[in-house]
Amino acid sequence: MKLLKRCIDWDEVSRLCSLIADKIRDDGVSIGCILAVARGGIVPAMIIAEMLSVDDIDLIRARHYQGMMMDEDVSIEFITPLQDMQKKIDRCRREGRIMLVVDDIADTGLTIKAVVDALGKGGKSNDTIIAVTTLYMKPRSIFKPDYYAEICRDDEWIVFPWEQD
Repeated sequence: MKLLKRCIDWDEVSRLCSLIADKIRDDGVSIGCILAVARGGIVPAMIIAEMLSVDDIDLIRARHYQGMMMDEDVSIEFITPLQDMQKKIDRCRREGRIMLVVDDIADTGLTIKAVVDALGKGGKSNDTIIAVTTLYMKPRSIFKPDYYAEICRDDEWIVFPWEQD
């Protein structure tokens, strides 16, 4: 399948993050901490954290693509040790709050599913401790985020402003 590049600008990123923050607020969800999926989820995580007044942000490195080429496997590296992430999940559970996992796009869904699985949750985020958000979701994604701003076409390659030359 030939991919069509679609470049978005900073105003669009801000608009998409605002849509997500509004959906989270409308649902009455209290976010205890944010886990940004590096690299694509770092900027949206920071913007959403600011919009929702969340100070606790951690990072996980997960990659399924290099440029526009897909790797066979998803590589996961916890920047914050997994045992510390589990403590944060437990704290969120005690406080009745949620850990929000943020990435830029659910393309195949394999990256975000691998992150959720690595957190010990397994599969779709069906308990109330972890929620997943992405700016975009493709119809082919095997993992549907709890929150996303827009659905894009399967044949689109979204180029975010931090990726542009």
